[in-house]
Amino acid sequence: MMSHRVFFLFAYMSALLSLHAADFTVSANVAGRQVKEDSYQFTFSATEANTWIKFQLPAKCTWGAGQTELSITLVKPDAVTFRFAVKAIGPDNALAESDFTSLELKKSESHRFSYAQVGDKAPQELCILSDEAMKSPFTIEINQIKVGDTQIQSSMAWVQNAPVTALPPVLFKGKPFFPLGAYDYWPIGGANKARIDPDFLAAGGNITDFGNLAMPDWSGYEKFAQPTIFANLEKVKDDPQFENVALLIGLGFNLIMDNAENTSGKQGHGSYMIPATGEALAARRKVLTEAVQKISAYENVIGYTMDEPENLIWPYYSAQRKKEWELYKDQDLATCMLEWINSWTKPIIREHHPGAQLMPIIGWWTTYKQTADMYDVLIANTYPGKKADAPEFAADLFTVSYDAAMQVAAVRANGDGRSAIFMPPMFDIWRENTPQYTINEQLYVMFAPIAQGVMGIHGWRLQRCSAAYRKFVIYPAMKEVSRLSEFFLGEWHNELLASDHDDATVEYLLKFKERERLQEGLEDAESKKALALVPDVSHCLRRHADGRYLMLIVNNRREFLPEVRFKCWLEGLPRSMTCNINRSRSVWLKNGEFKTSLKPFEVLAFVFNAK
Repeated sequence: MMSHRVFFLFAYMSALLSLHAADFTVSANVAGRQVKEDSYQFTFSATEANTWIKFQLPAKCTWGAGQTELSITLVKPDAVTFRFAVKAIGPDNALAESDFTSLELKKSESHRFSYAQVGDKAPQELCILSDEAMKSPFTIEINQIKVGDTQIQSSMAWVQNAPVTALPPVLFKGKPFFPLGAYDYWPIGGANKARIDPDFLAAGGNITDFGNLAMPDWSGYEKFAQPTIFANLEKVKDDPQFENVALLIGLGFNLIMDNAENTSGKQGHGSYMIPATGEALAARRKVLTEAVQKISAYENVIGYTMDEPENLIWPYYSAQRKKEWELYKDQDLATCMLEWINSWTKPIIREHHPGAQLMPIIGWWTTYKQTADMYDVLIANTYPGKKADAPEFAADLFTVSYDAAMQVAAVRANGDGRSAIFMPPMFDIWRENTPQYTINEQLYVMFAPIAQGVMGIHGWRLQRCSAAYRKFVIYPAMKEVSRLSEFFLGEWHNELLASDHDDATVEYLLKFKERERLQEGLEDAESKKALALVPDVSHCLRRHADGRYLMLIVNNRREFLPEVRFKCWLEGLPRSMTCNINRSRSVWLKNGEFKTSLKPFEVLAFVFNAK
């Protein structure tokens, strides 16, 4: 997904002409920044075709029988092919025709280009266009822009982002809400699923999973599947504690796939599940139809989910479609998920439970875009591993930001009202000596996805949390998100906030695993260039319906940053602001600017009034 950025610069013209200072702007639908008075760097991430960079010319720029010139230099990687053309806009024929050309760039090698000027009217903009999809990220520098005898330069100034389109809110009972919850909900000390932990509610919990549908021949059917789910739905339908809690119903492993050939002794992920066909498919259609018809009567059921279908089908897929995987990788895997699962489950839900949302947990960020037909709300999950006895901030927590960025980009590209919820880690009971996240680490993995644009947080999973971990880490972190949740439903104004750390400058934010399979034994060891931007510091600006603003700042670095400078373009800003999370942290503002240090993976949230 291309992110639009606009650069507002205070420019002057110098050379043979003597011109007064003028406002000069540069805009692009790729990430960019000014690096010198006459130089601009632009980073092309993996994008669709039709990227552009526009240089708006000063009003007093002379035009005539001259040349327009500019230089392009590759900053990184070592070599790349860049297909582009240079055009004039307003009027469009102010430059001699420039066709698209493919330029072979080598690192640090500069190429100078010259284009004949036509007519006597200067265009409003010079535009560098590319009609080719970018397959891997690269950064170029454009400098020494010369129009006739005039060298275009600009004083160093802040970079202002262009507006970002907000994702739609998730709807519950017809109204927008910010989902905040966990995979489970019942109190410590038992699995009475007709009860909800009051501390979960007090922490702002408003969404949870309520059980998985299964085929009747499953050994746990009576205790865990439809009989128990229906009984509990009936018990909680008039319980005031559940009144504002959205319930998700899961499509269980042996319902959406056939376990007839599973001899592995495993259940779920890692077992050998085959696509249901013939009588097996007919039986599953009947079971799902009957279940959905009953569930549709309960208004608290927000929709249906499934757990990482990529990992579920992988044992069968990898055995049967080796050639297709070699040729098409995740594209073919996504096609199989749509064919084997979505092709029959989705029509049943749409017909028998109108208004219910499809909310699967898609496990691999490489399939987010291709599986659009499977979801109304995409739930993405990443659980950065933390080794036992590891110090605070040793885990690669920043993978949460990358996953969320990939998720939001896919959902925004697919559009059609789709939204996104992120599922961060929320457990300290899994294997022997499972390490606990600290409260600071938990705050990061819950707020970082929000800064990237997700519209809900749904952790995995409460029944793998000890009582102490719930009390001192999970619920306090949930409360901080809950206190600010109304802002996350408000207007987005990211274009009015910038920092001097809006780029990624460390290696671990520039390379990520090609895919994160989230299953032991299926790791992808090779790291490749990031396909989405995770800057050193993420931030967003939201406006509450009552007019107040929230400035959310997240450090994606595991190192301490001694000074980060910020600029906010709102009018009527206060002289100082105090963080709503760490109330000992305050900043002082002057002309919309302030600076602060940031601890590793620190989260700051400032609520204030402004015009």
